[in-house]
Amino acid sequence: MSDQAKAYHLVNVASDGKAQVTNPNYEYANNVEKYQGFLSRQFPTTANPAPLGLCCFGLTTFVLSMINAGGLISIHAPNGVVNGLAMFYGGLVQLLAGMWEFKTGNTFGATLFASYGGFWMSFAALSVNCFGFLGGYTNAKDVHDGLGIYLMAWCMFTLWNTFASHRSTLALFSLLFTVVIAFLFLSISEFTNITFPTISIRCQEVGGVFGLIAAFLAWYCAFAALLTKKNSLIILPVVPLDPIYRSWGWLPAEEEA
Repeated sequence: MSDQAKAYHLVNVASDGKAQVTNPNYEYANNVEKYQGFLSRQFPTTANPAPLGLCCFGLTTFVLSMINAGGLISIHAPNGVVNGLAMFYGGLVQLLAGMWEFKTGNTFGATLFASYGGFWMSFAALSVNCFGFLGGYTNAKDVHDGLGIYLMAWCMFTLWNTFASHRSTLALFSLLFTVVIAFLFLSISEFTNITFPTISIRCQEVGGVFGLIAAFLAWYCAFAALLTKKNSLIILPVVPLDPIYRSWGWLPAEEEA
C-alpha cells in the first residue's frame, strides 16, 4: 500500500476541515502535515454555486422577458437569441450549478437550479425546428394549448418551491413568487392565443413585466451572495424571514446561549 493510501485510511477529516489521526501510535501520526495536501485533494472545498445558478436564470429570463414585454424588441420577434442563451447559459450552465449544489448538500438549491436548467433547455428545444417536438401537431390551437399546459405545470412547480422557501429570505421568496405570476400570465397567453388574441398579447406583456422583475430579483440574490464582508464594502440585505415570523409569534423565540 502506498504512503498516500495509508494516510487516507489512518487520517480522518474533522468537521472543521482539519486532519485527525485515527491511530496516534502509527508512524503516520508524525506526518499529518505532510498528507494535508493529499487530503485536501480528496475532500476539496466546493464554492457556493448559487450565484452562478441565479445569474444564469436571471440573464436568460431578462432577455426573454424583454421580448415578451415588448421592450425594445417586437413581441412577435423570433426567439433565436433566447434559444442560444436558454440552451447553454440558462440551461446547461444552470444545470451544472444544480449538480454542484448537490455536492454542497443543498437539496433545495440543487432541485431548483437543476430543474430550471432543464426548463430552459426544453424551452429552447421546443423552439428549434430540428428537434421536431411540435411537428406532430395538426393545428395551431393544439400547439398553443400544449404550451399553455407546459407553462402551467412550471407555474405549479414554482409555486411549490415558493412554499418551500417560506423560511429562507424575503429576497428569494419574492423572486419565486414573481416567477409564479410570470408563468401564470404566460400560460394564460398561450391558452387564449387563438380565441382571444388581444387578451393573449396583454397577458404576454404582463408576464414579460413580471419576468423582468424576476430577472432583477435573481441578480439581486446572486450579488447578495457574492458581495460578502470579506470582499466588499457593500452588503445587499436579503432579509431572513425567521425573525419576522418570531416577531409575529409564528415561531418560538430563540433561546439565549
